[in-house]
Amino acid sequence: MITIKDVKTLEGTLIDHQIPSVEDVVIDAKRRLILLPGLIDSHLCLGSPEHQSWQQGVQSAVQGGITTVIDIPNKELPCHSKIELEQKKKIIEEQLASLKKPLNFLFYSFPNFEHVNEMGLMKPFTKGVAIVLTAELNYTWDEEAWDRVFQLAAWEDLPVVVNSQNENQLPTFSSADQSLLEKALYYTEKQGTCLYVLNISTSRELELIKQARSKNLLIYVETTPRHLFPAYQQHADFLWKAINEGVIDAVGTGFHAGIPDAEMIVLNGVSFSLSDPCLLVRLLTTAYLEGKISLEKIVQTTCLNVSEIFKLTATQDVVLLDLEKSAHVTRISQEQSEPMILKGSVAYTIIQGQIFDFFTTIKN
Repeated sequence: MITIKDVKTLEGTLIDHQIPSVEDVVIDAKRRLILLPGLIDSHLCLGSPEHQSWQQGVQSAVQGGITTVIDIPNKELPCHSKIELEQKKKIIEEQLASLKKPLNFLFYSFPNFEHVNEMGLMKPFTKGVAIVLTAELNYTWDEEAWDRVFQLAAWEDLPVVVNSQNENQLPTFSSADQSLLEKALYYTEKQGTCLYVLNISTSRELELIKQARSKNLLIYVETTPRHLFPAYQQHADFLWKAINEGVIDAVGTGFHAGIPDAEMIVLNGVSFSLSDPCLLVRLLTTAYLEGKISLEKIVQTTCLNVSEIFKLTATQDVVLLDLEKSAHVTRISQEQSEPMILKGSVAYTIIQGQIFDFFTTIKN
């Protein structure tokens, strides 16, 4: 049994909290650490487990208090069919075991019309059908293909996951002069599908979501640190407002392992992508201490809402948060380089009864 003594709840009450484990361990929170549920990242692509970047991404997620991930497939492990999903699941379970990181690893799948009727067979492995904005995929689909994917997803009670990133920089769909989001909203309404939209970043997108919700469509919305923490912070004020009003339901990292990012954070001499999972809590707690968001809303958008959207099985995973830790970092972008302070950090992540201790290893 793991016993956490004198830990704070979100309400500020001091409690002792116990978690089943094969070990008998006592963690003294010293009336300083705050107890949170394990975080869920519904928006990242860790790539192939054969690459070092995959292992680094897993370590980063655990260090950032993320205990469950829903992975967007890439070309190396595409997850188009039941067989591909089974193979990926086996490979990842073996890799996690070798790393001794019991991360709860879940999957999206890509729709592929050679295997589209396998959605029901794939359902035990997947938490949604991901439609990623790529010219070679989406712009070659005909209307029948779009209709079929949304119809089958509705029948199988699988959310369709649409990535709206940078769609304003790409041509609209010629058939109806629609953006990807508008097209997805059309088929969501037609087929009664549940829609989960990643990378919301503009007022126009939020307005489309509000209009669709007024028709009682089941639509959920996610944004990422890349959008919430721009170089000029006032540019994100409307997104923070949307989070606090419940228009935006979730915050994911948007992390893509092995892909260089235009925005970097230099912490203790090491460069991290702004979307790196280990930075998510630090960025959000910094925003909390600046009055942009409450701790309760952080928990909702990084755990509770995502769990409800994807009907995830409850776990006893927890994170112990230390708000007294801070780090002086340098933020580097194409436009400028500037110092900043990140406030708060993960002291412990506990996954499936296994403790990962960062309390003494994270420097101020």
